Amino acid sequence: MNYVSLRNEIESKGYFTIIEDDPELGHRLVCASKRRPEGGYMGNSFWIAFRSSRWYLGTWGSIVYEFLDNQQIVELCIHLLKDENSGPLSEITSEVMNDYCLKRISERSYRKLGG
Repeated sequence: MNYVSLRNEIESKGYFTIIEDDPELGHRLVCASKRRPEGGYMGNSFWIAFRSSRWYLGTWGSIVYEFLDNQQIVELCIHLLKDENSGPLSEITSEVMNDYCLKRISERSYRKLGG
């Protein structure tokens, strides 16, 4: 799995992505459930990044999760994007963390991985 294949999988389900380089957090794939008519994205959103042979999911609440099972990345992204009543993701529930083998890590630990 790489950014392009992940992007293609998510977009094939009708969602939106953009690959960006954040000056502080590095290269990442931003995922969103909706596109604004005037441009940009809205709805449920979060970001995914690959560092040191691992995938990570970040929220707009500055919370980062490490994927312990890289085989479930696409499934989790689609699961999170399907939540139409949600805006930008700030935190993942413990149930979802357990179901998709995620481990919460500090943003500081994530930053140490480099970008």
